Amino acid sequence: MRPKSQNDRFIISGVLNGGTYGKERILTNILDKQEVDSLLYNQPVLQYYYIFAYFPLDSAEGFFMIHTDSAQESIAGFMRKYISDLFKCRDYLKPEMVIYAPKALQDKFREDAHITSLSFKTMMVGDKFEEDDPIKDELSEYEVSITIKPKKDKSIGMSLAERFRAHFISKMFGTQDNPHVLEQFEDCRVGTKNEEMKAHKVFKWNTKEAAFAPVVYLTEDMILFNEDKTPNFNSLATFCDNLFKEIILPELRIENNVERVD
Repeated sequence: MRPKSQNDRFIISGVLNGGTYGKERILTNILDKQEVDSLLYNQPVLQYYYIFAYFPLDSAEGFFMIHTDSAQESIAGFMRKYISDLFKCRDYLKPEMVIYAPKALQDKFREDAHITSLSFKTMMVGDKFEEDDPIKDELSEYEVSITIKPKKDKSIGMSLAERFRAHFISKMFGTQDNPHVLEQFEDCRVGTKNEEMKAHKVFKWNTKEAAFAPVVYLTEDMILFNEDKTPNFNSLATFCDNLFKEIILPELRIENNVERVD
């Protein structure tokens, strides 16, 4: 299923081969571990990756998505650089790459996600020490982190995030002579988890509305899989095309999906 273009839709989609190289590795047979061969640094182990790219000629914005089996084995970094180099103009005009997730997917993540942690972090100046105390110089400044986690049998939904944080920000850390209120800590982060989407997200509190960029985890109710548990790429192509048409494109090209009212 080699990549093909749909010129009338400004779309390129299909399967690429890719893999890491640069290290010498060992190849063996799980049925006979005495059978060993060497993979040289210039011999990559290739995998199949499905890509879907939308580069319209009538807009300054484009979009691409990449299938991968794991975060460790991905060509996303390579594709970002390749596309950036493809559209750059000399050295001073380059496209800006941002992680994108449609609002519908972000809302779905929020709806089903629950809070796993609330963390506060700040730098503090050392307390008073005796002049001859050897630890004085080492603790002239130090970092304090406080993490609050619900018990495993408790589930706090994202709708209660504001109340969850408000309950703790007035708590104090330190001594009576040198108290520190958690609200004054420099950094506050919220850990979340969505069981259905198999996604974990940690975001800064002041950027939490913009930080949701959930990964779409493929399941058997979404696409077909081969016997070796790899995606059926024809099925994956249909899924990606429908996702693009029904959810991504209306949001990405909102000017084409607004009715004129006279």
